[in-house]
Amino acid sequence: MRRSHNICKGHVRSPCLRLFSKGYLKSLQTVCRATACTSLLASMFNRSKTVRDLLSFVPGKRRLGAYRFLPIFFCIGGVMEWIMINVRIGHETFYDVYRRKKSEREHQQKIADGLIVLKEPAAK
Repeated sequence: MRRSHNICKGHVRSPCLRLFSKGYLKSLQTVCRATACTSLLASMFNRSKTVRDLLSFVPGKRRLGAYRFLPIFFCIGGVMEWIMINVRIGHETFYDVYRRKKSEREHQQKIADGLIVLKEPAAK
């Protein structure tokens, strides 16, 4: 196996660079942009020490890895669902609006299919 070399400054050999070396990608500039995005993302996470420190407080890193955040998001989803069912904004909840809109769509579909004929008011 051949040893990989850096093509642009600061970039390591990546799948994009392999495609370039095989002739699939036309320009080195495309390769540099693709690897720059990944290196930018990596540097962004390395710089945000505050976020990394906050995430380190969540237990279970060794045993569960990234899956340790699932219970948190499960609880957030449950709270959002409870809010949509029980919290009234004005006189309606989210599900009241959903049921009304669904009923309106079904009524319009029946009119379009010809199952319901609207009677026009008599001329005066």
